[in-house]
Amino acid sequence: MKNFSGTGTGGLKIEAWAGNALIGNSGDMAASGNSTEWATYQFNWTVPVGTEKLIFVPLWGGSSEVGIDNVGVMAVPEPATLGLIGLFGGAMVFLRRLRF
Repeated sequence: MKNFSGTGTGGLKIEAWAGNALIGNSGDMAASGNSTEWATYQFNWTVPVGTEKLIFVPLWGGSSEVGIDNVGVMAVPEPATLGLIGLFGGAMVFLRRLRF
């Protein structure tokens, strides 16, 4: 993100949609700074279950021009899922040792 002009801080709002219905949004997530150079910011938000598409809404202050480039999304498994994966992996190792 980069602030081209003005004093407003840029940011994002992410909307989650299922079909034609809005099922959740992140609210306004402002950048932690107001950089006149390209800077990387990270915004954390949990996507609601059932989301079919995301819409990224750029935000900026009045009389400001903000550029946003390269938006990425990272999937992070919830802790319960991670626990099940670890349990399954451990069980597979145990069963393999029993066979040999």
